[in-house]
Amino acid sequence: MMLLLSTFALCAPTALQALPTQPQPVRFTSFPQDLQIVPRDKSGFGQVVISGEFVGLEGAAGGQLELQIFRNDEPWLQQSLWQAPATGLSQTAASANFSHTFAIPAELADYDFTATWSNGTQTQVVATANDLAAGDVYLISGQSNANAVDYHGEKLADQHQRYWLRSFGSATFYASEVVNDLSWHLAEAEVGYISGSVGTWGLRMGQLLLDQYQVPIAMLNGAVGGTQISYHLRNDAQHDDLNTAYGRLLWRAQQAGIDQHAKAFFWYQGESDGSTPVATYADRFYDLYLDWQEDCGGLQEIYMVPILKGCGLPTLELRDKQRRAPDLLPNITVMSMTATGAHDGCHFYYAGYRELGDRLARVVARDFYGSADTANITPPNPLQARFLTTARDQIMLTYRVATDTLVLGPDVYQDFKLGDGVAETVTAAQIAGPGQVLLTLSAPTLATKLRYTGPSSGGDWVMNSRGVGAFEFKGLEIWP
Repeated sequence: MMLLLSTFALCAPTALQALPTQPQPVRFTSFPQDLQIVPRDKSGFGQVVISGEFVGLEGAAGGQLELQIFRNDEPWLQQSLWQAPATGLSQTAASANFSHTFAIPAELADYDFTATWSNGTQTQVVATANDLAAGDVYLISGQSNANAVDYHGEKLADQHQRYWLRSFGSATFYASEVVNDLSWHLAEAEVGYISGSVGTWGLRMGQLLLDQYQVPIAMLNGAVGGTQISYHLRNDAQHDDLNTAYGRLLWRAQQAGIDQHAKAFFWYQGESDGSTPVATYADRFYDLYLDWQEDCGGLQEIYMVPILKGCGLPTLELRDKQRRAPDLLPNITVMSMTATGAHDGCHFYYAGYRELGDRLARVVARDFYGSADTANITPPNPLQARFLTTARDQIMLTYRVATDTLVLGPDVYQDFKLGDGVAETVTAAQIAGPGQVLLTLSAPTLATKLRYTGPSSGGDWVMNSRGVGAFEFKGLEIWP
């Protein structure tokens, strides 16, 4: 049933009243929860499993366990779950198992489930679950920019809340608090490490996808600020170890019944790994990549956000390695945070996180929802650099998407540097055509490498016509 965001007085059908003096005749092993998002399958339906055993009264005859499903408070389906023998149950056969699956479509509609036991003279409500929906599932982890809360007291993050955008459990990093929250919640972003917290850009991305495609969304965020990648590694002896960030997120996903159904995993981390050798970081990320695939078997894509320079002093070499992740591993998409502005040198103001949510929503819409809006939605990513003439005083930099419409800040040439310790510099940068930038040098050079690194906040960037900033890079070979 549709509720205001501030209202959680969950309504159940009132025609049937539970009789508290009645003994409980049923033990459920699977029954849905209030506000639950049931993962939709390829056919567009969420499968709701209801199972258990009848442990009712000896001698009960002709009784019936029945399920009623309401859609937006209107009767939708009624079905018997279990029928007692007409002759009654004997003491030696006083239990019976049952299991049923009900498919609900992925849509912006509430489904309420009410199970009742009736023995012909009395009717007893034995279980209810209200405001279920079928939809899509996404997972998020990393450090503070994945946590992405309101670091500057702007009070803007939760404007993207939607009734159909939900999360399960608590994002806390305390194991004792994780196990005490087994409920579904409205997703929020203002505060981190609490029930339902998914982060500002996660909430913004979810809101855009929900509003456009009318499919409910569940998100779980397991990010922990100030952590190195080693903090996020799996305990291979116990995958759902609640003393690890990996285990807490996996455990929540398992308890919610969505661990095998997440479409994608979003990873934004690395600021704290300035002192970590890049080869070590790459090896650890590869371990995580394989572990996510193993424990979350439904993953189709991993989205990585390369970090910016700033707190933790992450190297350009690490940022370049993250940029090139899709060249090394399948099913990875990288999205830049360059040219967003609103960066305080470590975290982002609301405008920066909102921009990341917008950028990610466009590529997720392309990958999972059939969006035809694909022009200039990915960051300009260098393909090659080559000297334009034998004079070696001009370089043509070509980006991977040949149709990208590029935009250059007036002083962006200053962010391009030649390698090999040469004295020559880049003195001008201009657009040479779609996906191409012409760099003019101060003099002919023997340099063989090119790098590009922009400002941490403000300043000029290479970007495309939709404002998506180009990736920083290091050691790009300059071909003769």
